[in-house]
Amino acid sequence: MRAQSTVGSGNLRNLMRNNSNRSVSAFGSGKLGSGKLGSGRLVPGKSKVLQGVKHIVKKEVPYVFNVSLFVDRVDKLVNITGDVCIIWERGQELLCTRSVPISIANQSAEFGETLQKEVTFFQDAQNPGAFNEKLFKLAVRSSGPKGSTLGKIHLNFADYAAIPTGSRKVCITLSNGAQLRATINTTMQREVTNAAVNESANLSNVSEPTDDGLDDCETDDRVDSAKDSSVEKLSRHVSDTAIGVSGKGTEDEKTRRELAMLRKKVAHLEKRNKELEDQNSILLTDCAVSDSRGSRMPGPQSASFQSVASENKNLRAEIGRLKDYADREPAFNDIVAELKVVKMSLAVANLERDQAKLELNNLQRRMGDEPKKSMKKSKN
Repeated sequence: MRAQSTVGSGNLRNLMRNNSNRSVSAFGSGKLGSGKLGSGRLVPGKSKVLQGVKHIVKKEVPYVFNVSLFVDRVDKLVNITGDVCIIWERGQELLCTRSVPISIANQSAEFGETLQKEVTFFQDAQNPGAFNEKLFKLAVRSSGPKGSTLGKIHLNFADYAAIPTGSRKVCITLSNGAQLRATINTTMQREVTNAAVNESANLSNVSEPTDDGLDDCETDDRVDSAKDSSVEKLSRHVSDTAIGVSGKGTEDEKTRRELAMLRKKVAHLEKRNKELEDQNSILLTDCAVSDSRGSRMPGPQSASFQSVASENKNLRAEIGRLKDYADREPAFNDIVAELKVVKMSLAVANLERDQAKLELNNLQRRMGDEPKKSMKKSKN
């Protein structure tokens, strides 16, 4: 075991020496970990390498997520004109939206664009729960991705990662006071094993992020170490001394991780099932209320319903017959008018008849009174 540790230390020194020789310029001080170059470029120092190894020592479990950032708009762009864009950056990886003009009236820029990438978050194997911090740089720039930085922020995307999926709307205040309104969606793709990480290691992929006016995130490690071959080489040298995990222990640890992940999925499914059961209960209640209300109406087979239906059918037939009759008699309105005139004439005739009867009665009464008067005179 001591021999292996000695060899590992020697290989570490050789590895760091080779990395420094391949860089643009040599270390200024000649010591490991200085990380300063005369050309303005950065290479990984001793602290950077050890920072990548600490995740192996801590037994952190990597999970690969598909992360999408929907950029809605940026508000409060005070005293800024021209076109702006949003950049999403970590190390050498940079995604950028299209450039859009700023609305002077609203002091805002509308984007409506989605940026998407695969991100690996780490979780403590001994205490599964929230993911460890992983910072990304969000910034608004003028005149495209190489323009000047107007405002920025380092945002911990691990706060938004959820198994199996997560979605949150955010309003982020940048360093210049502007407000970035966006939606962060995360979907877990897979769990990364140590073997898969080691296989992806390559010595030629040493990270050399450039200093282009924005600060590089100091936490540029975890799954990025799968691309940083120096960290992977070092992890293979110190695996026997620093980790000391047997094959059986590794298998048990993997089983515990899978069990924890399955429990989270079961909890999510149980919650979703409870929501569906509540919705189903509400729908059944609504159906029962509808049935009780509908039972008060006569059914289609009841006698009253049949009677109403028959009467309705007869009325429809009568209306149709009258319409046909009216269509066949174009002089119907004239006949109605003539009938009205005849009725008026009949009424006048009845009035004249009554008047004649009255006059006749008066005449008869006078004629009857004259004989009586003549008889009285003869007696006298």
